Amino acid sequence: MPSVLPPMITCSMRAPIECLPVELVDLIVTNFSLADYQNVRLASKQLIYLTLSSFRDRYFTRRTTTLASSSLDRLIRVSACRHLADAVLYLDVKLLNRADYENLLQISRVGIYPPPKRFARVPQVKADEISQEARLFEYMRRDEDPKIVIDKLARALRRLRHLESVRMRVNGTTVASVPSEVYDDHAFLASSFTAIVGALSKSELKIKELYTIKGTSIRATTKSANLSYRAFALPSYVSSSLTQAFCSLRTLGLSLCTDYMDSRVPGWEKSICSFIGSASALEELVLCTQLNYGLPQWRVAVIHALARSVRLRALTTLQIHGFHVTMSDMREFIRAHSSTLRKLTIRKCHMLEDTWKSLLASFQGLDLEYMRLVKLQQQSIPKHMYWMPPTGEKKNKIVLDIRGKLPTKRMDEMLADAIETLVSSVPLHEALDS
Repeated sequence: MPSVLPPMITCSMRAPIECLPVELVDLIVTNFSLADYQNVRLASKQLIYLTLSSFRDRYFTRRTTTLASSSLDRLIRVSACRHLADAVLYLDVKLLNRADYENLLQISRVGIYPPPKRFARVPQVKADEISQEARLFEYMRRDEDPKIVIDKLARALRRLRHLESVRMRVNGTTVASVPSEVYDDHAFLASSFTAIVGALSKSELKIKELYTIKGTSIRATTKSANLSYRAFALPSYVSSSLTQAFCSLRTLGLSLCTDYMDSRVPGWEKSICSFIGSASALEELVLCTQLNYGLPQWRVAVIHALARSVRLRALTTLQIHGFHVTMSDMREFIRAHSSTLRKLTIRKCHMLEDTWKSLLASFQGLDLEYMRLVKLQQQSIPKHMYWMPPTGEKKNKIVLDIRGKLPTKRMDEMLADAIETLVSSVPLHEALDS
């Protein structure tokens, strides 16, 4: 009886690349573009298997999505494929800026796709998805509890078992010393933040990092989502589950907008602190706001509430950017975390009471390993902080780091040297002119 099995495919019957070990194939395709990958993977099933690992790690480790239905559907399709879903470690939730959404709304009203050339092109938005992106903007602005978006995003997140980091950002520079003209729709941002946090809670996924800034370091070009206090007034079913949802959260980076006109509502800052405090295992906290805009007491209120109400038992790294502070609040919060705090960065902050020199002196005896101080200001004279070492030019930043292989000084000694060269070496008239 003749055999019904297909003949065995030997190496001589395959293309040469199909006979190579997976490790060599990975080296060959390292510099392939997406188009090259597509062409190779269409050649045979064997090449699909050989290139699967490198293709997955290169194009699916980090995924970007908007909150529009079409974009979330793509994320759901990725999550439905086990091999691809298990590779996703980072998720960027990208929001377009105000000008982009207004442009999409105008195109949607015209109803011509692709749109006429008189309309500005919106990057990364396909012509057949314009109307959905435009509808998202209107929906999120009028609905503070966007359950439709929450349900879809949670459906995708449940299958992304290895997801570690979620970042919400906007398409445009939003951290600066002047009012952001790129994004000023606080209702849309607040609703979007509610959708992300609500989906994380509903999916029961335990992530390690959550950002509304670009990363763990703050720069002037950061494309941050500047959240007003309204973003932290979460629905009760979300806020009640935050402690469980954030039990594995290790890094939290928030960009705050304290110049919002309703910031004078009594107790508004408590919702921000309650959100931060729900991440009880937090190791790194990054807080950012805009220094030279709005009333300073609103920025003081955030740090004051933080110092009085938030205690993070595992906090090792603290970064604050752009706040007005008082010495008592700063000293209380840092002293309260002195047993664990090892890295401290203070950037573009303004001291309203006392002086930075006094605050730095109070850090003596702390077990800090790294301290970075950049562009500090204070209410008293001299207004701007400078360091002038015995040799070298005056600098407005200083880094104290004892983590080198052969540290020559302890942190207390470095701190004493920094205090010695702080401001006092600068002539008074020069400090006033600066």
